[in-house]
Amino acid sequence: MSGTDRLGIDKLDIVIRHAGSKVVAGIPQIALYATAETVADALQILERKKNETKNDIAAAGIVDPVSVAAGAGLAAESIGRFAIKAGIVAVMMLFVLAVSGALLANRIESVGRGIVGADLSDGRQVWVNLENNLEKLALPANDMPEERKQKLLSNIRVVVNRLRPFVAEIAPLFTPPPAGR
Repeated sequence: MSGTDRLGIDKLDIVIRHAGSKVVAGIPQIALYATAETVADALQILERKKNETKNDIAAAGIVDPVSVAAGAGLAAESIGRFAIKAGIVAVMMLFVLAVSGALLANRIESVGRGIVGADLSDGRQVWVNLENNLEKLALPANDMPEERKQKLLSNIRVVVNRLRPFVAEIAPLFTPPPAGR
């Protein structure tokens, strides 16, 4: 390398693109670009700008060739690391969701079995158990005391009166619209 090109600017790739009726020549690694009517003119302007940049670097006394060359690859490396980390987080979240979903499904199934008293996969047994439980609940011996019954009914009336305005506002969601609309 020459004394004025300690950073290896002469060895960087030049990219040429057509932008409409113009030609853009550039060295993306150091963000140096030139625009002209022809490829030859664009390359000539780029060469002039490149020489000016090399002279500015020499005048500034920059001697670390790694800083410029590494700067170009740093963004790609950072994006790669980010993608890997994001992938790891996504896989971990999927794992947590899958495990918690399986646990929740097992819990719902066990609660269902407790309520119905049978294996949920056997529909006939579910109905038999439901019928038996209803018969037990209907027996006069299982009736609750009158005082407790009145207190429960009173509490239900209070709750109904508190919720009535909200239910009245929501009721149109559950009624069909008039035929004219």
